[in-house]
Amino acid sequence: MSSKSPSKIPHQSHRPPPKAKIAPPVAKPYTDTDGTIYPSKKAWKKSVKDATYELQKMVKRKKEKEEKRERREERERVEKEEMEKETEEERRGREERQLTAQKDRQKKIATQKADRLLKASSTFKITIDCSFETSMVSKERLSLSKQIIHCHAYNKRQVNPVRLDVVGLEGESRRGVEKMDGFPGSWGLFEDLTSIDKEGAVYLTADSENVIEELDPTKNYIIGGIVDRNRLKNFAIDRAKALHVEHGRLPINEHLEMTATKVLTVNHVFEILCRRRDVGWGDALLNTLPERKKAVCVEGEGEGGEDFKEDSKEDFKT
Repeated sequence: MSSKSPSKIPHQSHRPPPKAKIAPPVAKPYTDTDGTIYPSKKAWKKSVKDATYELQKMVKRKKEKEEKRERREERERVEKEEMEKETEEERRGREERQLTAQKDRQKKIATQKADRLLKASSTFKITIDCSFETSMVSKERLSLSKQIIHCHAYNKRQVNPVRLDVVGLEGESRRGVEKMDGFPGSWGLFEDLTSIDKEGAVYLTADSENVIEELDPTKNYIIGGIVDRNRLKNFAIDRAKALHVEHGRLPINEHLEMTATKVLTVNHVFEILCRRRDVGWGDALLNTLPERKKAVCVEGEGEGGEDFKEDSKEDFKT
């Protein structure tokens, strides 16, 4: 019997050989039935989806207008039937009441308009500079027009409104705003200008090193009408230097902690300026910015904000 131990069999690994890295597929251009070429089939699907949405929205609006017209015609028909049954004395009484109500409405509107104009003249003015039309794509121009409409709607709801001017509104952006009824004639406290009023002008831009801690009621704060998704770098500050006006930025870093971009939309900047008259910077910023920004006030800020001085509050009383 041999005393030699059996020879050891070398260990064999059961791991599969590493797979070769496969390069991600390259999107191929897709050609639609009408001959339009898209960067990819995914881009074509998105285009079809957007077109379908716009068509559905148009059909819905047309249906709403038709229903509104039918309701108006029914109301007029009922009123006409009731008028035909009136006596002469009842007709004269109705016409007198209508005339009195119309005069009262006109008087109320005139009083409210004069009151809002007086309040707006006692605070700062805000101007939206729309001279960047040619630097933006179609989607960005449409977005700018919507932001201008939001600014006007927000200002219209305010008890203490500001004067809102728009400069250089033209092209696709202007056509988007013109879809709103009454633009610009019946938009109160709104003016459509061709040049910027440089007197007391301060151009707001996130690229400025000048921090605005207090708002001056005698200033004209200019918001750059840019919707660029951070694509057009330094356009606003270059515009301010070309106009030879002051420039500054909102004190976002000094009052908020946030990881998202600090470049804000036109309507957000407008709302922040309006809110700052009543509360501190912390609250004005936090109550305006969307939740996706995930912004929080720095320590010592919030609910009135100690950063808002009493003498500054007096400046904005109307």
